[in-house]
Amino acid sequence: MKSLLPVAVLLLILTGCSSPSPSGQPRRNAKVATLQEHAPSLDESPANKEIRCHIQMIDGIEAASSDKLQPGHHRVIVALGSNENEHVGDVDLLIPAAKSYRLKAERNDENFTLSLLEEGTDKIAATSSALPNQVMKFKVFVIQ
Repeated sequence: MKSLLPVAVLLLILTGCSSPSPSGQPRRNAKVATLQEHAPSLDESPANKEIRCHIQMIDGIEAASSDKLQPGHHRVIVALGSNENEHVGDVDLLIPAAKSYRLKAERNDENFTLSLLEEGTDKIAATSSALPNQVMKFKVFVIQ
C-alpha cells in the first residue's frame, strides 16, 4: 500500500492544473460545469441495468451532491452499487464544456459502464466500461 502513495501524490499534483481554486470554488467569472450524482431509475424491467453512483471525491477533495467544475480533466472517485463501498471506480474524466452533467452507472453480468450525460437532454457526452475489480479504472472522454 505504501508503494501506491507516491503514485497517488503524483496523480494529484498532475491533475491539480485543472482543479478549482485553493478555496475549492472556481474563480469568479469563470464558466463552470456542474457534475451531479444520478439516482437509479425505479424501473425494475430486465432491460434496466442502472445502479447507484455516488461521487466521493473530485480532484482529491470530498465531493458534494452537486459540484461546480472548470471544463477539463478531473479525477473522480465514485462508489457504485447499493452499498457505500460495494465497488469503487477511479474515473479519469474530461468535462467538455460549461454545462450541467450527471454520472450514470450501469452493470451487466460482465462489466460496469459509467456515462457522462448532459442534464436535461440525457445526451451521452462520454462513456467508459470496466471489468469488475477491487478498484475499477474508467476513462470517460468526450465522444467526437
